[in-house]
Amino acid sequence: MIRFMPDGRLKTDAAVLDAGPWLTSADALASLNSVKRVLLHSYPHTTDITSDAKRVHTLLAGVELDPELEGHAARLYSGGGIAVLVIEHWH
Repeated sequence: MIRFMPDGRLKTDAAVLDAGPWLTSADALASLNSVKRVLLHSYPHTTDITSDAKRVHTLLAGVELDPELEGHAARLYSGGGIAVLVIEHWH
């Protein structure tokens, strides 16, 4: 089970992960080698898209650094030796 906590952290079955800064498209793409999972979050739904490499790369190519803009933003969550990349879809 994956859920966002009120304090902004991400709770997974394995650990509670702290949110990092918003990433540029290039930084998000570079982080793919170090993450365990890639999640797509479009409130209120969160979907694991780790296995869909084409979709992950397409979404990350459109990442905006400013999460207030309509589109996609990316953030790395980490803790307990685990890293998860979350792509936020703003609409």
